[in-house]
Amino acid sequence: MSELMKVWDRVDKTDPAYTKRVTQRGGFTAIDAMYQTKKATEIFGMYGKGWGLSQTKFNLEILEATGMIVHEAVFFYVQDDKRYEFPIHNAIKPMMGAKSDEDWPKKVETNTISKALSRLGFCADVFMGDFDDQDYVQDRANEEAMAKAQDKDSEALKQAQEYDKWFSDHMTFVQTAVSMNELIKVFNLMVRRCKSKADDKSIIKVTRARDKRKLELEEKENAT
Repeated sequence: MSELMKVWDRVDKTDPAYTKRVTQRGGFTAIDAMYQTKKATEIFGMYGKGWGLSQTKFNLEILEATGMIVHEAVFFYVQDDKRYEFPIHNAIKPMMGAKSDEDWPKKVETNTISKALSRLGFCADVFMGDFDDQDYVQDRANEEAMAKAQDKDSEALKQAQEYDKWFSDHMTFVQTAVSMNELIKVFNLMVRRCKSKADDKSIIKVTRARDKRKLELEEKENAT
C-alpha cells in the first residue's frame, strides 16, 4: 500500500447496506452519516479528539441575494500523532418553500463532514460514480457478506452459484442480441464484471460468443 494512499485505500469502498438511492436532483446515492462517522472513528479515533470540525461558523452575507447560508469550517484529523487540517465550505437553504427548516444547522454540518471525509477518500466509490453500476454494487455487497459470514464456505458457494447464473443469463443476451449496439453493451458489461472476478476463462468464452453473434448480425444485415 502506498504511503500517500494509506488512508484512501482503507476507506474508499462503501458497504451498500449503508446507502440508499435518492431520486431527487437527477438521482444520486446517499451514504448513511453514522456509517461514515464509524469508519472515520476506526481510522482516527474519537470524534472531536481524533477528527472533526473546528472554527465552524455560519456566513449570512449571501442569504438575502440567494436564500442560502454558507457554512465555513476547518476539518481536522490526527494521523501518526500529527494533526492535519484543511478549510471546508458548504451552503444550505434554511427555508423549505415558505416554511423554515428547523433542522438546517444539523443537515449542513452533517453534509459538510461528509464532503470533508470524501477529500480523504472515504466512500470514494460512491462519489466516483461506481454505485451507478449495479454489478459493482452487487460485488461490494458480496464482499461485505463474505467478510461478515460465519460460514464462509457456505457463503462462497452461494455467491459462486449466483455468479454462474448471472453469467449464464447474460450469455443468452449476447447470443440473442438483436443489434450491434445491444451486443456491445452487454459484452462490455460482462467483461467488466468478469475482470472484477479475475475470471479470464469466462472472458474468453463471452468474447467467442460475441464474435459469433457479430458475424451473424453482419450476415443478416448484408442479406437485407
